[in-house]
Parts: sequence; C-alpha cells; structure tokens
Amino acid sequence: MRRSRRGRPALILAVLPALGLWSRSELHRSDQVDTAFTVLTPRQLAEASALPAQRQRLTRIAVAASASEQELDDQAWKPAFRSLLLSRSSKSKKAALERLSEVFEASSTSILAELESCAEAVRRWPLLSARLRPFFGYRSACASIYRTMVEHVLPEQAGSSIEVQRRSENGTQRVRYAMRSDAGPAAATGPSEESKARALLVVLRQLVSGTAWDVQAAAQAASTGDGQWLSKTPDLETPIYTVVFKDTMGTFEVREYDPYSVVQIAGMGGEDAGSNRSFFALAGYIFGKKNERQEKMAMTTPVQMDRSTGRMSFIMPSRYWGENLQQAPPPTADAGVQLETRAKETVAVSIFGGYARGPVVTQKSDELLTALQQSDWEPIDGSVRLMQYNDPFTVPWKRRNEVSIAVQRSQSR
Repeated sequence: MRRSRRGRPALILAVLPALGLWSRSELHRSDQVDTAFTVLTPRQLAEASALPAQRQRLTRIAVAASASEQELDDQAWKPAFRSLLLSRSSKSKKAALERLSEVFEASSTSILAELESCAEAVRRWPLLSARLRPFFGYRSACASIYRTMVEHVLPEQAGSSIEVQRRSENGTQRVRYAMRSDAGPAAATGPSEESKARALLVVLRQLVSGTAWDVQAAAQAASTGDGQWLSKTPDLETPIYTVVFKDTMGTFEVREYDPYSVVQIAGMGGEDAGSNRSFFALAGYIFGKKNERQEKMAMTTPVQMDRSTGRMSFIMPSRYWGENLQQAPPPTADAGVQLETRAKETVAVSIFGGYARGPVVTQKSDELLTALQQSDWEPIDGSVRLMQYNDPFTVPWKRRNEVSIAVQRSQSR
C-alpha cells in the first residue's frame, strides 16, 4: 500500500471527505494533503468517525424537541379553557373566551376528549364533583359542560336550521355558523365531529356570564317549563302587534300586526330559497354591500321563512315601514332580493323553543291547525310562516321560534 510522506495510509484520503471534514477537491490540492495528514492523529480520526453518530443524536434531539413543541401547541388551549371555567371575573372570562376562540378549530377535538374524560371520571368517582373553585372544580365543571352539551344541545341541534360554514377572508380560514333550510332530517348516524364542536362552542359562550353549573341548571329548568318568551327575545327592532286572543289551552295566540316592510328573496323561491345563499343575499342588502346607497342598516328580528315556497325574509328597519318603503335604498341589480310592504294582518301564532328543526316545525304547524279547528278562528289559506328570533350561537333553551298562519273569524260559529 502506498504511504504518504509521514507513513499514514492513503486510505485516509477517502475517509476524510466521507466524514465531511474536507472536500475531495481540497484534498487533491498538493499544498493541503501533507498538512491534512499532519493534523489528523489517530485519536482525531476516531473522534471524526463518531461524528455521524453525533449528528444522528442531534437529529433525534431536534426531532424530540419538535415533538415537545408540538405537544405544547396542542395544549395551548388549556390555560384559557381553565380560566373560562373557573374564573370569577366576567372580564377575565371574556378575555379567556377570545383566546380560546383563536385556537378552537384546531383544538376542539382535544377539548371534547378532555370533557368526556372528566365526565367519565366524575361518574366513577362522585367526590370529583366538588365545586371548590379554583382548585378542585375543574373536573366537575368539565363534566357539567359535557352533560349540558350532550343532553340539551346536541339533541336540539340535530337537523336544525344552522350549519357549519368555512370561509376564507384575506387568506385566513374562518368558521361561522349560518342558517340553512329547516327541512333537514336528523342524522341517523349520530352527531358529527363538527356538530359536537359547534355544540361545545355554543355552551362555552354562555360561561362569560355564569358558571358551568349555572348553565346546566338553566338548561334543565328550561326543559321542564314553558319558557318566558319575552326574556328569549333579542333587544332588536321587531314588527308591532297586539294580542287579540289567547287560547285557553295555551296552544296559540292571535295577533294583529301593524304594517311593516321586508326585504325578501326575489322570485318564487325554490330549492335554494331558504339556504345559506338566501341568508347571505339578504344580509348583503342589509349590511350595505348589495344596495345602491351602500347603506348599513341595523339587524332586526325575526327572520321569516314561508314554509310552502321556502322564501326567506328579513324585517326592514321601522323607518322604511309602510309607505316609507319607497325611501329605502334600491337593491343592486345582482342582489337577488326585492322589497315588499306587508299590509296589516291577523295571524295565529304558536311559540316554541329550541332549534327550528324540520320535524318540530311540522309538528307545531299541525298542532296549530288542529287547535284552530276547535276555535273561533279559521285559516285563510293554510300557508305557514316560520319566524326565528335568535342568532345561531344562542343555546336551545334561550331560543324563541314561532309558526304563524293568517286567520280570520270563523264564519260557521
């Protein structure tokens, strides 16, 4: 074997580049070869041969650190979640909800798993239900939220007129919950992960003004009573009416409405008339994007939907009611909506809570028609109008819905 000037094997020439200490071009330069062999002792060579193992170890450390950072990211929701559950300050709770909302979409599965785990632990060990905030109430609060969600929100939510919608705004993905057709049947396979996440967020929003146990108690009380409907009505402008008759059985009441105006989907309705497309078309007009003056108007209540045609309507602000509707800004050519004045009308109304699920709306409509047959009032044409008063984030036990039918005094009684 040919040896270098100082007797070390030339085989080292092939080892050095493999170790990454020098490139082959550097070693092949005659002015560096001797220097290289002069500084590389056997001990140094042994140390050099260990470099790949060191690099692998560093790589493993880096991967472990990355996994640890990912685990920390996965738990980023916990401080805000705990504060929302156990803090006594409404201000602190509101701030916690805002922080939690920022990571909710990515963390909802982990939060749901935590709630289910705590609920199971409390079921097995009742002593864990102690409410000694802030140190010993966490599992109890989690279990309370879980029961509220499973017993009072998810059953109402199935087949409701609210759905999850993802939209991209300036490159940011946002999740919102919006109205759709109320005709959807309840899912036969149980609630989806999206449904669970929405139900959870609906409950969490209630914690700003109360504890997890307060929310559960309110849900249980509402499910056993007939509701205080005025307290469930948002403080928004709504058409003016006078109650002229109340059924002794409490099934319905008859109202006389003063004239008011609406913006409604143009045309004769159709499959998409009660969908998200309709909702956003009407909102586009109300919020100024789709009216010629770009005038932003305040929200009103209720949202109306004709059950026979599916046409959705928003109530116009009172300054445009009746003859004043001609002063309202015209819709843009592509708005897909039209303005209409509703004349004075008499309607029979049945009130109910929860989400306006298709089967529930049908049941309430049938009950109202049956009750009218046994009263001094009769339907004019039998068409049913659904009216929903609350936003999608309102929990079921705080919601107000109505079905109404235009009526007149019965001629046969």
